[in-house]
Amino acid sequence: MDEQVEVSQEAEYDRITFEIQIYEKCQKYKEMNRNVVEVLKNQKALYENNKDRKKKLIELFSLSNKFLVSNILSTIHSMDSLGSIKEGDENLELSIKEFKNIKKNELKIISDEIITNIKNLIQFEEDKLTYFFLLKMEADYKRKIAFGYYEKDSQDRNDLCEDIEKIYEEAKKIAENLLGERRYNYEYLSLILNKCVFHYEMGEANITKAYDLAKMTI
Repeated sequence: MDEQVEVSQEAEYDRITFEIQIYEKCQKYKEMNRNVVEVLKNQKALYENNKDRKKKLIELFSLSNKFLVSNILSTIHSMDSLGSIKEGDENLELSIKEFKNIKKNELKIISDEIITNIKNLIQFEEDKLTYFFLLKMEADYKRKIAFGYYEKDSQDRNDLCEDIEKIYEEAKKIAENLLGERRYNYEYLSLILNKCVFHYEMGEANITKAYDLAKMTI
């Protein structure tokens, strides 16, 4: 009976992941994200005793989140470039600013939703390596809000940056305790890189921190 259940679960897992990947190929990223979140939250029997399945689902979750925000960030950066080119045309500058604010609000809404999903997964996560990966992801998307939505030197940005710093540090300690000398793998180095970029984004006063952290890691 157990073998039959396993076969049935494997078939269902294959069907669901295939459907999720079809959404990816069709660039239907909202549907992709919604489906993978649904599986992670409500169909744990499909993956909780299989590390490979769980890893694949977490990777698809990460990928779908990335797709959801990348186009928005690209648009915001394009508006910044366009605004500098069109200086002097007040009407056009106003239109660019209004459209940019629309995209920034969209970024905030989607990033908040992603962070909520991450937190919902974190609170029930027992595997330390997955916990580390989700923590890193939470800090990364809070960074997108801090530097893509809030104004420079605003109290909201400063408060969020303090929170991001704590999350990165917690993730770093987990990786060091869990992996030991094996910590110099892709995920750990990715965490260090993102934390270095975070310090760089905070401005000149923190660039030295970014450099020191990178130098210490290498």
